[in-house]
Amino acid sequence: MRFQHHHRYEFKNTPRKRAAFFAKQRRERDELPLFAEMIADEQAQRPGIDEVMKQRAESFAKGEQKDRNFRAKKWREARAKIAAYDEPARSTIREFWNDAPYPANPVYLLGMLRDIERGRIALDKPPPWRPTEDEIRAFRLEPISQIPQQVSIAAKNGAILAGERSHGVGYTMAFWRAEKSVSAASYYFLSFFAASASAAC
Repeated sequence: MRFQHHHRYEFKNTPRKRAAFFAKQRRERDELPLFAEMIADEQAQRPGIDEVMKQRAESFAKGEQKDRNFRAKKWREARAKIAAYDEPARSTIREFWNDAPYPANPVYLLGMLRDIERGRIALDKPPPWRPTEDEIRAFRLEPISQIPQQVSIAAKNGAILAGERSHGVGYTMAFWRAEKSVSAASYYFLSFFAASASAAC
């Protein structure tokens, strides 16, 4: 299964960060010049630069570990959901995931599994990002100038309309709900590909 490896990062105590710390203190004094001495005394009682950098490093490490724990938890949750399916459904789900255009992130995998549970993605059909030839033929891409009357007709028939204009060339993608061979998910991907094609004109 596709898996996105996350590198471990460490907090770096750089001269730029230390300079920003002192610049912040200077701004606090400059904003109230009449109380600059009082503010300086109050600043002297705060943790020094070394202590602040140490606290930031500890906070960064905790946040990094929290994110890694969250991703690991979601991966376990997703794998448990996949394991609950029987074969060949498990193999089909893995094939869909390895072929999917989504980032290799467990949150996206869980989203795909949710779509499968709700029937938005059928395991006995090609995934929506792999439209069939019939779906491609049912999808129409025509210059706007050639379909002045089709827009109003589409509105009457409950069509979904989306527009894309690039380099002065306009295109309208019209999908008719009456053509049940095109699923809503496939229409989304076809619209994306058509918009990308028109942008290249």
